[in-house]
Amino acid sequence: MAKMIEQPLHCIIQRMAGAALPAIMLTLAGCAPESMPSRPAAPAPSGAGGGGANVGAKLRELTGAQTRAVWIQDLSDGTDTGLESANLRLMGLDSDDGRGERAILAEPANYSRPLIMPRGDRVVFSDRHTRRIMLAHWDGTSLRTLRPGLALAVWADDAGREWIYYGEEHGMQRLVPKIYRCLADHPATVEPVWERTAAGLNNFQLSADGRRAGGVFPWPECGIAELPDRGLRIYGKGCYPALAPDDSGLLWIFDGAHRNLLFFRAGTDERWQVPINTAPEIGGYEVYYPRWSNRARFMVMTGPFKVGTGDNRIRGGGLEVEVYAGRFSGDYRRVEEWRRLSFNDRGDFYPDLWVAPAPEASGTADRAPAPPPAPEASAEPLPPWPSDRTRLEFIWENRARPNEVAGADGTALICGVEPAGQARYGRHYEMLIARGAFAAHPAPARRALAACRASGAMTLELVAIPAAGGPRPPGIICAIGAAGRTWSLLLGERDARLACLLRRKDGAPGAEIALGALPAGRPAHISLSYADGALTCRLNGGEILRTNLPDADLDGWESEILRFGAAPDKSLNWSGLIEGVALFSRALTAEEAARNYRAYAEKFARRAPAPPTVMVDARLTAAPDIPDPAEIAPYRRALAVNRYQLAQALDGAEFPAEFLAAEWVIMDGAVLSDARRTPGRVYRLRLERFDDHPELEGERLIMEGDAWDLPMYYPPDA
Repeated sequence: MAKMIEQPLHCIIQRMAGAALPAIMLTLAGCAPESMPSRPAAPAPSGAGGGGANVGAKLRELTGAQTRAVWIQDLSDGTDTGLESANLRLMGLDSDDGRGERAILAEPANYSRPLIMPRGDRVVFSDRHTRRIMLAHWDGTSLRTLRPGLALAVWADDAGREWIYYGEEHGMQRLVPKIYRCLADHPATVEPVWERTAAGLNNFQLSADGRRAGGVFPWPECGIAELPDRGLRIYGKGCYPALAPDDSGLLWIFDGAHRNLLFFRAGTDERWQVPINTAPEIGGYEVYYPRWSNRARFMVMTGPFKVGTGDNRIRGGGLEVEVYAGRFSGDYRRVEEWRRLSFNDRGDFYPDLWVAPAPEASGTADRAPAPPPAPEASAEPLPPWPSDRTRLEFIWENRARPNEVAGADGTALICGVEPAGQARYGRHYEMLIARGAFAAHPAPARRALAACRASGAMTLELVAIPAAGGPRPPGIICAIGAAGRTWSLLLGERDARLACLLRRKDGAPGAEIALGALPAGRPAHISLSYADGALTCRLNGGEILRTNLPDADLDGWESEILRFGAAPDKSLNWSGLIEGVALFSRALTAEEAARNYRAYAEKFARRAPAPPTVMVDARLTAAPDIPDPAEIAPYRRALAVNRYQLAQALDGAEFPAEFLAAEWVIMDGAVLSDARRTPGRVYRLRLERFDDHPELEGERLIMEGDAWDLPMYYPPDA
């Protein structure tokens, strides 16, 4: 045993067996962190140090201060990008010690999500096999187990105390149901931080004051949480979100192409894109694990990911994957300079970067720039929608809004919807329904329906825009019911007219009620209320129907689902756009319905006009292989980026001779029937600029080749 204690403690735990193991586990469970004896720093690994001492000097040139980086190295074939094996080691680089990259802990084991503590002198990491959080000095000495769990983030309070934020992973899903924090030097001191939603393990990062954290809540929903457990704002879909380590409120989300950061500023509508596959040695390929350092001007990532063909290359890893540090420009609109930190023949993953704090005299050079000036006073704020949130049980304005309702305990509940089939999001983040449907997230929907059942009253409000052009068969706009059982409410259209059905108390379907005309391509604000045996429908603020339905029944609503664009059994697909959904457990007054309509009419009036479109005939010159959908999991949708040569611009507009087009190939976990295209064939495409479609941020892009600098377009009708 004396000889074994010189090895990392979590390696001992993995190797001990029989009666000895429970004794060690009991010590750990009691959170009595015993420091391990100091030991010499581990020797440099084979193949390491290719950049020599010069690597550190160049890193210091980039940051202007002492800088340390830590990461995980795969000792096998470089494919363990999820850090699931026990054949990994913990690597580090110090800009000032002249040693280049080296192993902090060379013993092969499972190491996950290494983080440099706020003072820069220690490293915390996790063992996903034993589910233990470990802490070691920078030189690998004083290794100890802190407590059960998996570390997510580190932070120092005003008193200089260092905290570790952590959770307990379910299975190997990179998901924790709750987040806590403990003091690094007193790990038995535990405080709850977040349990409103599940959260992802990757890139949970805090603001300087510790009041906000960026993260995945859960994947693919990325946003900013107000701590502890106070609120959540979702900004988009993607992965590896990160919140600036100052208090600027800058959030980035890593896009589905694994090449760009999408920046957002909390509390504003600012958003912009920054490519990060621009380091000379990356060659435009995919990169991964982007992470903000403890100073906002600096970030770290790994790449290039070249292994494989057109599917999720991240999973392929590769022996060429190295660590890179970058410095943002002063306006955070680009990465102005890169430094390669690792030079070896192994795969390097999950880096973290620490930069010594700037002297007080340096002012706020690291901080993000101030937001742009507020609009002039003449720009009146939009009227609130809904105008009165009393007994508002469910809300989904669009995917870019918070979509929160008040829970019974005063906390906010987040409402959401999920596309199925070929349904997707529109340019304004609304539901775009064609050959598919959206289903409300079950928990908030069932809670809302139960509240309507309990009150015996409801109002369903939404804005629907029927698709223009082509035939309009009967379809369901919104349904309350359950697959395999009868429905309770159907709101839809037949013969270009709005209609509804409400189930009777005896279980029989009520008669179809015609409500009014529903013109194609035009927004229709619909408010449907039931209370005290009467059904009232208002269209665009005006009442179009009031009728007595004394035998209508809301008793079955508690266990049912809320669906948009199809019936409960997924039949009767409707085509069009839906947004501004609200469900109340009361009837709205005529004045409320009119105010809500006016609020949405004003919103539509202020929207930018639709982007220009161009119809072209173009010859396909290159198309990536379409992977099996299982290969891109957990993504369930993907666009292939195809390369074309222009044959003819049909409307006479100027158009690039060569371009890229991002076209849907996988939706709802299945390859589309018309996804595969033939190189050399001429296709007719109606195209809009890809950058005019922010709803595609976070979608998985399948790309090949070396033409990433070509202009990219998107066929919105596909």
